[in-house]
Amino acid sequence: DDGQWIERDAGYITKYLPVNQENIDRFTGTGGREGIFGMTIGEENTGIQFFGTKYNALIIFPILALLIGIWQFFAFPIINFVFNLKEKIEWKSSDYFAFIIFFWVAITLFMAWSKLKFTYTFGLAVAIGAGLVAYNLFEFMKSRTKFEKQIIGLCLGFMLLVGIASGTFFMTQNAPNIEYTYGWKPALAWLKDNTPKDAKMFNWWDEGHWITFIGERAVIEDNRNIDLNADVDAAKFILSESKEEAIKLVEKYGSDYIIFGSDLLEKQNSMVIYAYLYEPEKKNTELGRYFSRMMNCNPNTDKLTGVTTYSCGGGANVFSQEQMNALPTKYIS
Repeated sequence: DDGQWIERDAGYITKYLPVNQENIDRFTGTGGREGIFGMTIGEENTGIQFFGTKYNALIIFPILALLIGIWQFFAFPIINFVFNLKEKIEWKSSDYFAFIIFFWVAITLFMAWSKLKFTYTFGLAVAIGAGLVAYNLFEFMKSRTKFEKQIIGLCLGFMLLVGIASGTFFMTQNAPNIEYTYGWKPALAWLKDNTPKDAKMFNWWDEGHWITFIGERAVIEDNRNIDLNADVDAAKFILSESKEEAIKLVEKYGSDYIIFGSDLLEKQNSMVIYAYLYEPEKKNTELGRYFSRMMNCNPNTDKLTGVTTYSCGGGANVFSQEQMNALPTKYIS
């Protein structure tokens, strides 16, 4: 993507590190898009309160990796200098790699702490942090007695076992529900079995992870919201009344298939906010045009009279066959 990922990932760091008031406001969710607008998006919430369920006992590994890094790269050299211990510090090639890992873990920990959408970003750091801790433990055990090695090995094995076991238990007790919009499960199963493996979907970000994980297909955006331009274009596609414009939007991303949930019919106002994010003057004039409420309607036929009625919205609204046929199927100004 012409190096856009470098600019995007660097942007995460420059936007969320608390080095100025603007970043602090963004981090705390009190400023800009992360303010009122961000409060409507689950992934824009802080992530710290979900650490227990997202990372379980494995969270100990990146924390230990940070403590090792603080001692190795900062605390020990300072103590050595202040107290003139004359301990010669020599960096091995692996130490340079560990130095990079230290900052990787520290920055992604802060990102995941501040925003739920960075959960996956920190997930990689959890794994690499566990590797760093294991490496240091193995180095430490080389000069230890057999009994000490057994104790350390048991502790390491226990932490890994608890992390894997708790994750397995959590998954079985908290199976994700993707039936909020009817039809997603069979659609994703069909997607996996009937489309080319390199097919790309044109989608809304809500279902991005479902499509990639269950349907095993590429998407233009997912729950990380890493490409705001894709949010804008997907929203414009939903609102577009021009077939030519809609086709151009799909071709822009090289997508082979279009997949959306019917719930977007209820989110027309939200679509306007996204579509005209960079054109606020249009948003202000278009917002009132789009307002909708989706209701599932089920037909019921009286066995005695044979009359069919339609119960919509959980029985709150009942329509006759004539009333249902009279409902418009196109936008009316």
